[in-house]
Amino acid sequence: NPAPAVVVAVGPGGMRAVAARPGIVRPVVAVQISRVQLDAVQWGETNRVPDQWSAVVNDQPYPRWMALAELLLTSRRNVGILFSPATLGYQKQIERAATERGLSFHWELVAAENQLIPALEKLLGKVNLLLALPDPNVHNRATVQPILLTTYRAGIPLIGYSESYTNAGAVLSLHSGADQVGRQAAEFVLAALKGRPVSGIFPPRQFRVSVNSTVARSLGLHLPTTAEIEERLP
Repeated sequence: NPAPAVVVAVGPGGMRAVAARPGIVRPVVAVQISRVQLDAVQWGETNRVPDQWSAVVNDQPYPRWMALAELLLTSRRNVGILFSPATLGYQKQIERAATERGLSFHWELVAAENQLIPALEKLLGKVNLLLALPDPNVHNRATVQPILLTTYRAGIPLIGYSESYTNAGAVLSLHSGADQVGRQAAEFVLAALKGRPVSGIFPPRQFRVSVNSTVARSLGLHLPTTAEIEERLP
């Protein structure tokens, strides 16, 4: 069979399978992955994403996160994030995005499971809004409810990164659907088929906001409509 003109790697499993085959020299488009999953891949001697790869990660760009935080915080403008060792390397980029929006950025490190709630409680004493990054070491099936309950009791709104997080009790979430990410990945596939492959790691261009009106009301928040929020984000 002839070699494919372009390889599409779907999900972390597909990405790892393709990365484990160093003989592939065709353009590769990776999709439905997070930045943490991408960074965890073993890339061989160079330990960097190959030049012929393009990846559309699920993670929203940090300026978009901070624009949303600015939209919600009208007075005290303190934003917090819990990091694990896997995401701590993003701290300076996030802090820069917060500073550009006039926000004060705070964070705590969760290096072990038993540190989660103590670190969260310490952080909640400093912030008016908690952002949840897609970090499975911090946010997973076992931790989502304790995190939501602790933030709710403290009266601090939490912004999630998926519609399921909104349904679980986040005030709102910023996320991109598979259809939106898929369209962007399809553009990269078509470019590769035309002999103009794109290389690099890209955040999603299109996005959605989902709101939990019940939680928002109980926290005394008066939010714009989802359409208004989406229109005001970069």
